[in-house]
Amino acid sequence: HGRAPACATGIKRTNPDNEWQFDDLSYLKGRLNLEIVNTLANKSDTDWMSVVHGAAVTNGRKTLLFVAESGKGKSTITALLHAKGYNFISDDMVALDKSNGFAFSVPGAISVKPGAFKTVEPYFSELEKTVTLKIHETGKEIKYIFSDEQNSALKPGVEVSQIIYLEYDPKTKFLLEKTDFTESLQRFNTEAWIIPHNENIIAHLKWLFKTPSYRMVYSDTQKALETCIGFLES
Repeated sequence: HGRAPACATGIKRTNPDNEWQFDDLSYLKGRLNLEIVNTLANKSDTDWMSVVHGAAVTNGRKTLLFVAESGKGKSTITALLHAKGYNFISDDMVALDKSNGFAFSVPGAISVKPGAFKTVEPYFSELEKTVTLKIHETGKEIKYIFSDEQNSALKPGVEVSQIIYLEYDPKTKFLLEKTDFTESLQRFNTEAWIIPHNENIIAHLKWLFKTPSYRMVYSDTQKALETCIGFLES
């Protein structure tokens, strides 16, 4: 089921000393996030088609869902689009409704890593003075951008117009190519937990088949940003 540890319905503690390990905390984070979105959307686990490690932004008419592993530029593009006036739905985890594939937010701030500080700071003056936090388990540093607008994009969920599989690559200025169903399925499922019931799986496959998807590889952030805006405003 893809990244099951992040979103699974139970917490497994396999350490013989019964101590919390990093994977245990990943289970716990996913479980808590899912409980939060269940409460806010008045849903249960089986109401979701899938939950994906991704970010999403919307203009109320169209919505882009960015799917990628950590460190591939989701938060940078999300923050820059938010600075341009678009609502961000989520920066880390997006739940997709089984009945229609609509995207619901798991509330949270936009997380910005050191490599993106200089790119994002001109648009968020407060970021320069924001405290840099260090994640104990990984040693990674991070800053957060908070927004009061996120919840306004939450209910009743928004339709996903395009899925963008993001890849930041300093060796590639810009590349955009359409992905077929097989590639989209492989890329999406690597970053998602599919609710393990037949009807949920079928709904997920049908939604993925009909939703346009693209692979975007970039180091030219401005070009990537302009392309995303083009999708949203077309």
